[in-house]
Amino acid sequence: MKSRILALAILLILLTAAPVDARGHGKPHADTATDSISVPATVAFGTSVTGSYVYPETPGPTESLWFKVTCYANGTVGLVGWGKAADGTTQPVGIGPTPSWSGPSADCTAALVVWDSYQDFPERDAASAPFEVQP
Repeated sequence: MKSRILALAILLILLTAAPVDARGHGKPHADTATDSISVPATVAFGTSVTGSYVYPETPGPTESLWFKVTCYANGTVGLVGWGKAADGTTQPVGIGPTPSWSGPSADCTAALVVWDSYQDFPERDAASAPFEVQP
């Protein structure tokens, strides 16, 4: 019994001493402070938003980078939009209107998302930035 407890304690020490990235690939992810995304501080309702980003790693063979925009109007989700991210820039994402959001103002977050099709929970935010939608 004591040997099992000792083995479990050693295993826990080893697991906490050797970090594994969120994708489970067995290698530490680059310091998240180096991952970043930039968007304008304000965006006009009815237009689109595009971001630029820094992601110093090469995505793994089952991973892809995406630009996710989530906007909250009056405390409820009014928009979740996606665009592809490649070569440091993103595809534009339209900012309203949607069936649940007729505008004009909202608080939004732009995220650089690493999508790993091999994982059970494939979406991981590498970086995010807030912005506002104004009339």
